Amino acid sequence: MNRPMHFFGGLGFASIFLGILAGLISIIFKIIKYKTMIETPLPVLAALFIIVGVQLVVMGVIAEMNMRIYYEAQKKSPYVIDKKINFE
Repeated sequence: MNRPMHFFGGLGFASIFLGILAGLISIIFKIIKYKTMIETPLPVLAALFIIVGVQLVVMGVIAEMNMRIYYEAQKKSPYVIDKKINFE
């Protein structure tokens, strides 16, 4: 896991998307007078998904910074060069 932002960022943005989708569905239900926002758990789920998504994205940023600090302190590179071509 040399790229934690790919993992946490993907989950975080998916969670934010689900939160926005749940919020939009609850607003559409309210507009067409199908159900009020009190009758469905969608507004609570929307807030929950958005908050969790933001937390996951921030966790990915912090983990990415930790990985960079780790490699810099060890004087390593996060990648390995397999073969040099046209290098003298």
